[in-house]
Amino acid sequence: MFYHPIISQEMRSLMRYWRPWRQLIANHDVESSMRFGKEKFQASMDLQHFKPEDITVQVSDNVVTVEGKHEEQQDKYGCVSRHFVRKFVLPEGHDLNKLESTLSPDGILSITAPRIVQEEQGRTIPITRIEKPHAEDEAGKK
Repeated sequence: MFYHPIISQEMRSLMRYWRPWRQLIANHDVESSMRFGKEKFQASMDLQHFKPEDITVQVSDNVVTVEGKHEEQQDKYGCVSRHFVRKFVLPEGHDLNKLESTLSPDGILSITAPRIVQEEQGRTIPITRIEKPHAEDEAGKK
């Protein structure tokens, strides 16, 4: 009698390396995103496990450093302490002096920096209409 297994040998080989809990562990990492818009740069990260006083945002040169740290706390699984450091370079063309950070009630930290507005090389000079003719103006000077 010829036997066809439901799961092939190749599939069994792959399943040996499948660890579903790895995905659960990865989801506890600090998730973040960066957006580059026409008017500003924005970095967002989920810091719901940290209180505002546990978070610091610093800037040195063009590098923004976000750090979150809390001591051991009790949760439903036991004790947990968390610490992370996220660094990124502020993209060129954004105003470092106008960097802002906000923390939403659901724990999303947003860091924004507006684009630097560069003035054009030349400028347009408006033309003002006057009431009296140029010839009258010249005659009055003599």
